[in-house]
Amino acid sequence: MRRSLVIFGFMMQKLLRGWGRIAILVALGGLGIVISALMRGDIGPGTEDGAAFLVWYGLSIILPLGALLVSSEALGDLRDERTLVYLWLRPVRAWEATTGAAAAAFVIVFAFLVVPLIVAGLILDWPMAGAAALAALAYTGVFLAFGLILSRPLLMGLLGILVWENVIGSLTTGTARLTIRSYAASLLVDGGVDVGTPVGRSFAASIAVPLAVTVAGLLLCAWRWRRAEVP
Repeated sequence: MRRSLVIFGFMMQKLLRGWGRIAILVALGGLGIVISALMRGDIGPGTEDGAAFLVWYGLSIILPLGALLVSSEALGDLRDERTLVYLWLRPVRAWEATTGAAAAAFVIVFAFLVVPLIVAGLILDWPMAGAAALAALAYTGVFLAFGLILSRPLLMGLLGILVWENVIGSLTTGTARLTIRSYAASLLVDGGVDVGTPVGRSFAASIAVPLAVTVAGLLLCAWRWRRAEVP
C-alpha cells in the first residue's frame, strides 16, 4: 500500500505538470456548465433534451476523451521516454504500480470533468454523480491499459471513442450492451427516455459492468507490467 501511495503521488505530480492537457480538461468541463446554463433558460429543468445533452456531451465525449488524455499518458509517456525502467528496477509490484497510476488518473478526471458534469446535471435537474463517476472509472481503467500496451494509445483510443462507443453503440440495443456509456446512461435515465443510445439496463448491471471493465483494464495493465522487459 505504501508503494502505491508513492506511485500515486509521483503520477499526480507528473500529470498535473501537463498544462496543455489540464487546460483542455478545464475548457471541456467549463463548456459543459455554460451550455447547461443556457439550455436551462430555453428548455427548463428535467427535460429529455437536457438528459440527451448530458449523455451526448458528458458520457460520450468529454469523459472518454479526458480519461484518454490523462490515463493513456500516465504510464504510456514513461514507456515512450524509456524512463519506465526506473520504476521497473524498484521493488514495486505490478498491482502497486497499476493501482497508484489509476488512482492518480481517476482523481484528475474526477476533479476536472466529473465535478463539472455533476454541476451541469444540477443545472438541468438530472443526477449525474453516479453515472459520471462510474463512466470515468471504467474509461480510466481501459485507457491506462491502452497506454502501457499499445504503441499509439491516443489514436486507438480516439478510434474506440468515435467508432465503438458512439457509432456501433448507437446502432442497436445489442451493440449498446458492449459500450460503457450505455450502462452509465442507464443510471441517469430509464428506458423510456431517448438520449441517443439504447438504455434501460438494470440497476445492478449499470453498476457491475463499468466496475468489471475497470477491473479488467487494471488486470490487463498489471499483466503487461509483469511481462515488460528492461530495455
